[in-house]
Amino acid sequence: MAASPVERGSLHLQVYRKLCEVISTGELQPGAEVTLASLAELVGTSAMPVRDAVRRLIGERALELRPGRRFGVPRLSADQYREILRIRLLLEAEAARVAAERIADDELAGIKRVQEELAHSDRAGGTRRELWTLNRQFHFGIYEAARLPQLCSMIAGLWLQMGPLFNHLAVDIGTRRAAGYHEMILSGLERRDGEAAAEAMRNDLLSAAEQILEQLSESGSATRKIA
Repeated sequence: MAASPVERGSLHLQVYRKLCEVISTGELQPGAEVTLASLAELVGTSAMPVRDAVRRLIGERALELRPGRRFGVPRLSADQYREILRIRLLLEAEAARVAAERIADDELAGIKRVQEELAHSDRAGGTRRELWTLNRQFHFGIYEAARLPQLCSMIAGLWLQMGPLFNHLAVDIGTRRAAGYHEMILSGLERRDGEAAAEAMRNDLLSAAEQILEQLSESGSATRKIA
């Protein structure tokens, strides 16, 4: 029996969200070429819902159309990354500041559990995907707690564009350095201190940016002040 329109719509949304997670957590290398078949295999579905998701992701600059109807992961320059970083610093710090005012106790407890799982996975030698997935859950748990859906959507779009750059981060260094900033963010949230949470969020983003820009500079881009 054919799937109903609601079922098809639900499947297409699930595939889109799964591909967003794959891209946002750095599972695809910058510059990599992908096919509908390879993406379908990655998310465990047929090519049809993947085709629709790919169209949407091209519009969001998370994927690009290449000659011969091929698809690829954009390779950001250092300058493009700096621009994204500048916007992220504004938006994600603001989301943390507002979250400190609005977060519920159960939401805060959930974010703490994610950070504990992230720390445990890091010590246990978790995979790159596991660690960056938990890192994303930590951040978006905070952003969603701000209850500003338009802001959260804009942040998600930026993560889509820069997600493949997580491949430039050494996972062990990145997650352990982030742990200190994550604890400071949590402290700000717990104390309902929006400015402290926002400042800790900025420092977390800047810490990762140092490593990413170092790698981009080594690949030929000039080094400049990042923010």
